Amino acid sequence: EKIDSSVPIEVIHTPGHTDGSVCYYLPTEGILIAGDALSVRKKKLFGPSKIFSNDWNQAVASINKLIEFDYNIVCLSHYRPILKNGREKIQRLIEELNKQL
Repeated sequence: EKIDSSVPIEVIHTPGHTDGSVCYYLPTEGILIAGDALSVRKKKLFGPSKIFSNDWNQAVASINKLIEFDYNIVCLSHYRPILKNGREKIQRLIEELNKQL
């Protein structure tokens, strides 16, 4: 889904943490607004909290979708943004998460 605005915004359905979770991708800005789909602990990127997620396997599947987009900056709900190499950091997270399934 796309939002009509002066800056293009694509809505990415990312259920798992909650049923209606979404992320926002701003392609012209190279920004992914990941919200609660991702978290940070001890300066390392993680998926959402397993305890507070409706469906952990679905959350991991949703994180896998995020690699399909081209961005550098990743904004998170409760943590500081990732200002460099955001996509590469998510790629490494995906590789770790997929090994655990």
